[in-house]
Amino acid sequence: MADDVVDRLGSVIAPEHRPQVELIIEQAVSEVVHHSGPLPHASELARYNDIDASFAERIVRMAEREQEQRHAKAVRLSEQEYALKSRGQHYALLLAVVILLFAGFLGHLGDTTMAGKVALGTLVGIVAAFVGGRAVEVADRKGRSEANE
Repeated sequence: MADDVVDRLGSVIAPEHRPQVELIIEQAVSEVVHHSGPLPHASELARYNDIDASFAERIVRMAEREQEQRHAKAVRLSEQEYALKSRGQHYALLLAVVILLFAGFLGHLGDTTMAGKVALGTLVGIVAAFVGGRAVEVADRKGRSEANE
């Protein structure tokens, strides 16, 4: 690369200074290659194959395994999240039924005011949990989508 530049500047550079100019140009000019992702550029893979014929294939296989691992992890996390939410809903339903039975028992004993408060408080709590849970879920989804952009 420096030779090309020096050849273009040949009429301006004295022949005795040519080696110093080439050195300066080589030091000043650098090539920066940026790449993202698990695989190097095709030219890099070809150079790896020059070292050992199996290197490029092994690198591609490694990237494929890594991708499979990431996908499997995402599926596992999704399944665990679903199971956790499902279990939480079952426990919430059981707890609500127990509290409402308790409110019914209070009503049977004659304390209808307290029974009404317990039942109303339970229902308000359940509604608030579901509405608040949905708001948090929507905000979390929105935050994740903004982070991915």
